[in-house]
Amino acid sequence: MTSDLSGRTTVITGAVGGLGFALTLAILQAGGDVVCLDLPLEPPREAWVAITTWATKSNTVATYHHCDVTNEEEIKAVLEKSQQSAQERNHPIRGLIAGAGIQKMYDAMEFPVDAFRKIHDINVTGSFLIAKHVARIMRDTGLGGSILLVASIAGYVASRGVHGAAYCASKAATHALCRSLATEWGTLGIRINSLSPGPIKTDLLDAMLEETPSLNASFMASNVLGPLGAPDDLQAAAIFFLGDGSSYVTGTDLLIDGGACSST
Repeated sequence: MTSDLSGRTTVITGAVGGLGFALTLAILQAGGDVVCLDLPLEPPREAWVAITTWATKSNTVATYHHCDVTNEEEIKAVLEKSQQSAQERNHPIRGLIAGAGIQKMYDAMEFPVDAFRKIHDINVTGSFLIAKHVARIMRDTGLGGSILLVASIAGYVASRGVHGAAYCASKAATHALCRSLATEWGTLGIRINSLSPGPIKTDLLDAMLEETPSLNASFMASNVLGPLGAPDDLQAAAIFFLGDGSSYVTGTDLLIDGGACSST
């Protein structure tokens, strides 16, 4: 089965909130073990109960570790421990979803430079650091693997009313990072691709809509399929990229946006 992730472990950042939570469940449902990395010291109880329930049901393993994706030493320590455990189960790390990210809205002329830098530090540098160290594991085991960066249609288009210069720039950088890493690491059997969701109903989007309610109508108008997307809408695509069915796919981006980028 091309969607079968059994016998391998996938690392995911931003694992217990929004998109990350849905993608964590998808990995477990596809038979894969998962290493969940996120910023809270402990995972939210409701999310973790759901994750461990699915792990038990699918006879897989889910572990959680606090990890700041901007801290390279934390990343190295967590991955060393996780790979050792994965090897002991004979389920080596073969996949990564770099899903940690933030968004802050400011008028560009008033955008605080510290906020601009923080968005790039998490969204771009954080994705690079986790990819760098997971790729080293994939290289050293000689097994290769698949790395999936969570980008956004904001890397292609800017939405009116969304004052997100830093976020848009960070996601465009994610697209470029994907292509560059794919070019560098392809001969090692390491594939790099990205997903670009449109407006997806998550806590992050809810906070944006609460701050600027008029955005809801704007998002709905640009979405040719009707309602806003849900985190579950990314699950099948993520599993495709992580699995062997995409073994000849690298350096590409997949839009999951309800047709938003095709409309004007």
